[in-house]
Amino acid sequence: RKKIPDGWLLTPLSEVCSVERGKFGHRPRNDPDYYGGKYPFIQTGNVANANGRVKTYSQTLNEKGLKTSKMFPKGTVVITIAANIGDTAILEFDACFPDSLIGVTPIPGKAIPEYIEYALRLYQKELTRDASTGAQKNINYKFLKPLLIPIPKTIDMQKEIVQNIKNAEEKFKSQKTQFENIKENYENSITYVNHIQSSILDAAFSGKLVK
Repeated sequence: RKKIPDGWLLTPLSEVCSVERGKFGHRPRNDPDYYGGKYPFIQTGNVANANGRVKTYSQTLNEKGLKTSKMFPKGTVVITIAANIGDTAILEFDACFPDSLIGVTPIPGKAIPEYIEYALRLYQKELTRDASTGAQKNINYKFLKPLLIPIPKTIDMQKEIVQNIKNAEEKFKSQKTQFENIKENYENSITYVNHIQSSILDAAFSGKLVK
């Protein structure tokens, strides 16, 4: 059970968001007759590599494909429930996706996408742990609907929390860059020292190293 501040409520996800499984009913799924149109179609990999925001796509559906799928609106929080378990990102455009993804669409006035996306990250380890075992891990999406999410009193509080998280992430990124630069300089120094050491040995065993 997550510890929450006083005045917040642990609220079932389905009370503040619409929770719907993605859809692509045709088999085989790679049938080219359903692709190549104007409707973006994303997969679990697009979410796993999105870094919180799905901004690009590599597949599209045509009108035939759209009829066997479902379009989710921009701002939907997408969560993976197969292969990569519990990865989350917000759609930057209207898109379709298969049933390996869940669309969590905040209800206006009750939640904002950024807050829900961050809140769902809290549960990634639990989702991974609870995933069924087998050739490919997956979870029952019905687990998400009653999932208790800590919800503050107002939308403004949600926005404030989101901004605080972003500020902390930016600070962390800055520190990470500094450490990476230090690491790179250290590795370059080690490479230089190893090169000098190798040159000394070469000189010594070729009779070129003198006092």
